[in-house]
Amino acid sequence: MRDTKKPDQIEPVSRPDAFAPERTLSGLLVPFGILLFLLFATGVGLTWFAAKGQDDLTSENTRQLLRSVLTTHRQNLAQVTKEYAYWNEMVENVVTSFNADYIERQSKYLTENFGVTSVHVIDAEGRSVYAWIDGARAGNDPLEDFSNGVRSIIARARDSANDAVPIPAEGIGSDSKAVYLIGASELTDYDDAADVLIPRGTDWVLVMTRRMDEDFLSKIANDFQVGGLRLVTPDAIDPHGSRLSLGEEDDVLGHLAWEAKRSGRDLIIGLLP
Repeated sequence: MRDTKKPDQIEPVSRPDAFAPERTLSGLLVPFGILLFLLFATGVGLTWFAAKGQDDLTSENTRQLLRSVLTTHRQNLAQVTKEYAYWNEMVENVVTSFNADYIERQSKYLTENFGVTSVHVIDAEGRSVYAWIDGARAGNDPLEDFSNGVRSIIARARDSANDAVPIPAEGIGSDSKAVYLIGASELTDYDDAADVLIPRGTDWVLVMTRRMDEDFLSKIANDFQVGGLRLVTPDAIDPHGSRLSLGEEDDVLGHLAWEAKRSGRDLIIGLLP
């Protein structure tokens, strides 16, 4: 039977491109979203590394600051040691004729006014003839228990020319309990009969120490706003690198550690959804 529908009665057929705009929009949204995500991730990554770099710089600045502060304390201790060692009255009462009461009075004064932990006198043969530590005279010289570095400090102090103003030596040493700043200077007399003082070295050495204890570190932390400053053992590991090694590379006596400021990375973490 033949189809009797007229041409204008034929059922309309959808145009092939009727939903093309929807498909095109859907196809654009996916890559656009991926692009936005990549841009966001890149921005976060760059900001994170910038913040990390800033935090690392802050940590390095703190390290340099502490190194400078310790150097100043060591030099100050060495200077005090020199001022007492280059003194004819001290030489007369220690080297010429040993006066225990005199040296103990001086030791007490140094402890009360300069924060000195211990005072030691080493004779020309390297023997300890006097030791004062923590406010009292010690029977056995505590320097005997110190790390080998103290010997080189004493040797450097004794190397001063006997006819010249003594040059003090300074450094860091330790015993089994603590780490110390050390100053040493040759006990030197002088001839003041002429218009110009003429030094006369004795090869005896005066040694002073300052213990890096909690009080010492707390003052530094408060003065320079370093949070959590503390002394840790040589084998301590800090994943953030916020520490300063004490001693020589082949003879590390301990580390100064502190709470590193991570303001940059903390800010980024706070901004993340």
